[in-house]
Amino acid sequence: MLNVEQGLPFSALDEGLLQEVRRWKSYHLSEVFAQDQQRQARFSFQYRQLKLDLSGQCIDESVLEQLQQVAAEADLSGAIESLFSGKKVNNTEQREALHMALRAPLDTALPIPQEYIRQAKLEQARMKEFCQQFQSEDYCNHRGEGFADVVLVGIGGSYLGPKLCYEALKPYHHGSIKLHFLANLDPCEFYDLTDGLAPERTLVVVASKTFTTLETMKNATALRAWLVEGGVTEETLSRHLVAVTADKQKARDFGVVDEHIFSLWDWVGGRFSLWSAIGLPLMLATSSEVFDALLAGAYSMDEHFYEAPHAENMPVLLALVDIWNINYRGMTTRAVVPYSHRLGAFSEYLKQLEMESNGKSVDRNGRPVNYQTACSVWGGVGTLGQHAFFQLLHQGTQEMPIEFVCIEQAERELYDHHQWLNANLKGQMTALRVGTFQQRDIEGYGEVAGSKAASLITLEELTPEALGALIALYEHKVYAQAVIWHINPFDQYGVELGKSLANSEF
Repeated sequence: MLNVEQGLPFSALDEGLLQEVRRWKSYHLSEVFAQDQQRQARFSFQYRQLKLDLSGQCIDESVLEQLQQVAAEADLSGAIESLFSGKKVNNTEQREALHMALRAPLDTALPIPQEYIRQAKLEQARMKEFCQQFQSEDYCNHRGEGFADVVLVGIGGSYLGPKLCYEALKPYHHGSIKLHFLANLDPCEFYDLTDGLAPERTLVVVASKTFTTLETMKNATALRAWLVEGGVTEETLSRHLVAVTADKQKARDFGVVDEHIFSLWDWVGGRFSLWSAIGLPLMLATSSEVFDALLAGAYSMDEHFYEAPHAENMPVLLALVDIWNINYRGMTTRAVVPYSHRLGAFSEYLKQLEMESNGKSVDRNGRPVNYQTACSVWGGVGTLGQHAFFQLLHQGTQEMPIEFVCIEQAERELYDHHQWLNANLKGQMTALRVGTFQQRDIEGYGEVAGSKAASLITLEELTPEALGALIALYEHKVYAQAVIWHINPFDQYGVELGKSLANSEF
């Protein structure tokens, strides 16, 4: 049993922040807003296409200033420099974490080592060349037919990012190529997928850094057999197989030809690998231009994270507010609610990014921590959530912060639907903040406490650039939190234990 204390006991700022918690218990957010007409403007931030509104959090300047001192105490600026300059910030595995190199231009002013950027550019050139061939009429099966479907076989970081982006970027889909995903070992998923596909017109992309991941290789082997049983000849099987891996020999042994093997590197972790050849299936089902725009959006957030002072740095501010809620206000869970049908997979993606990265109980030196680290992340889309779990948010006994995501402009207009969608979002934020606090005649069943913490992230439009920036925002937020918590966000030894014990249970 872990002995976890409130706050950050190692910090010189700890007692001051604990006093802030006690002070804020006497406040109600509705009164705070009523007494400060400029509050929303002062706690709102913008970088290019993303806006962040923290005015609905239980914070003020005093809290934020002390949290920024906690970041300075942890030398967050130095840690950001180490991340970008290629130091081995993944200390347990002695690896760099240079996913930023995958989206940086060669002439970047950021201190990302050029050799990593060059490796990424060479592989991206191969990806684009294959994409151009695949989407042309020249890439055919043995009957001279083009391919209609791509199946990405992977799990965790090898599929959650592409799945999120493919669903989010539907207006950018290729007109005649569809992308599908196979991740689970449950045979139902395999049969549900293959029942609707023609083997002779299907490309299978196997994504596994080691090419030994149990779920991925079991599913890949089953799909290879399905291709052959469905009429794909042994002579043409190689045209139906692509591998994304760091172990080329294992891919060759599986039957993938060299020109269809795309590289992964030890300096890119799985949770941060969307920008690598893991994104190849997304490129095939959209276009290389869409993928480039996604990278450009993420790179813009890299620039912001590296260059902006902490008081204006959106990933840092998100991290600090989360630490305030987790370590000082005692929140053990956080809801993420995008009011966007296209972002239905967003909370699922964040579950892995945040909980697998920062769900750690030992510090960077292997010593047990005596403070909270990552909270549970969950959520769903609005307005569906209003008819499912919002009752708990408003009147439940377990308080938790909520993160809303809003898309300002409609992808396609349908009467006044989009206006009502965003009106509901704003209404829920107001209800969480105010409750029935000002309605003195309401009590009992109808009483809603209010003063519930909430943040709002707004995208002008859901474009590839905006989506790339949004994902990178959370990647950097995770790293900033890990630095302050003195943990390594780039390993996952707990996952490895469960996988190894499965062998003895089979």
